[in-house]
Amino acid sequence: MIVLLLNDHILKHAWPGFVTAKLSDLAGLVVAPPLVALLLLRRADLAATILTGALFTVVKTTETGAEAASQIWTTLAGSSRVLADPGDLLALPALLLAWWVRQRSRRAVAARWRVLTAVPLAVLAVTATAGHPGMPGAEVVDLRDGVLVLDSRYASHDGGATWETYVASDAYAGPEREYQPGQRAACLREHCYRLVRHHVKVLRSGDGGRTWEPEWEIPPGRVTMLERELVGGRPDEDPIVSRTLVVQDRPGGHVVVVANGRDGVAVRGVDGTWRRFGFSADGRLLESAAIPLDRPADDDAEMLVAGLAAAWATLLGLAVQSVRARRARPWLVVVLGGLGALLIAPLPYERVFGPHQNVMTDWSPLPPLLAALGAALLICVVVVACSLVSDGGVGSRGAVDALALGVAVGLCVAGPFKAWSTGWIDHGAALAVAVVAAPLVCLLGALALRPRRYLTGSSTSSPT
Repeated sequence: MIVLLLNDHILKHAWPGFVTAKLSDLAGLVVAPPLVALLLLRRADLAATILTGALFTVVKTTETGAEAASQIWTTLAGSSRVLADPGDLLALPALLLAWWVRQRSRRAVAARWRVLTAVPLAVLAVTATAGHPGMPGAEVVDLRDGVLVLDSRYASHDGGATWETYVASDAYAGPEREYQPGQRAACLREHCYRLVRHHVKVLRSGDGGRTWEPEWEIPPGRVTMLERELVGGRPDEDPIVSRTLVVQDRPGGHVVVVANGRDGVAVRGVDGTWRRFGFSADGRLLESAAIPLDRPADDDAEMLVAGLAAAWATLLGLAVQSVRARRARPWLVVVLGGLGALLIAPLPYERVFGPHQNVMTDWSPLPPLLAALGAALLICVVVVACSLVSDGGVGSRGAVDALALGVAVGLCVAGPFKAWSTGWIDHGAALAVAVVAAPLVCLLGALALRPRRYLTGSSTSSPT
């Protein structure tokens, strides 16, 4: 089980290939029979082993079995793909190892204890085995015999209004012309269009390219939202940008088709209206599959950072009020609380500061380990902070004031990112507001909460 956990959670992502794939099959066949046996009647070990082998054989030798397994894994662990590969049957002898382990471990262990200890680990290990399938993306769009073709997979015969599976004609059947390089600028008579690098944006010229003006774009803030939905902040995925375009002459005018990576394609009709087409779950290119640009963005990572900032500001508020009563503990609370928050925060940092920037090595086990350490530190710090209140270092009024400071700082972080999530401002602007507002409010609040006698320089009382 430990091998399966390490392989499928870490090794597969760090070193994908034949070895990790087969190791997953071997470890899975050892783990699966005991897990199935827990779901069956008592003394069902042999039946569980045989059933595991039979199901594995069906999945690996038939397309129907592979498709059924894909649906099950998608339900359990998110979008997944299981492939039929008879070569994987070489892993079946691992069932003998599973049976041998079972025979060697027959002891009078309570069934409830076996379930409580084995099921969570086994489910965590097994659900990781189904890797996320390669997401479709629009890369190269071109014209072939008057037909709009996208990545040699989709074709449109009506100027981009509808898309269907592409079937190559004899003229384009040769391997040297199977995949044409795309273009980032194109002209049709005096009408010219070109893409803006690193953006989802199209410029237009009506005078043959002498002057240019914006024609269509997805604002950067909404592009970040799309990347959260479609790319998920995975560093191995390309950013969503406009890649290639093509202009086609049509009755009544012309159409423009732009390939925008994971977002699909954008089509300008003869009437000048732009429409977006996205990839559906079954791989079709449909207008209804495009993610609406007014959809709220996934801001879970930012809200976690806001919560951590609020917690640390609350601890700071408690510390500054008790600095004279307890010289060591208040600053211990601040330092260890900040350290705990910093250890937890790297997990969402990659998404807060850009979906394609890595704070740590990709797929490293270090971030979750540091996050666990940070959580433990925060728990300890909360206990110490509560002692400041219970020991009289900070009264109930002071505790409420510290909590109010934490809420204010948390809102300074959460508010701008909520505004970005709903499309009011860009992600960069939200980040700038949060970086300026949160420290400023925290500093002013700490100064306001600092004991008055400490500010006046008297160690006993305030002057009258």
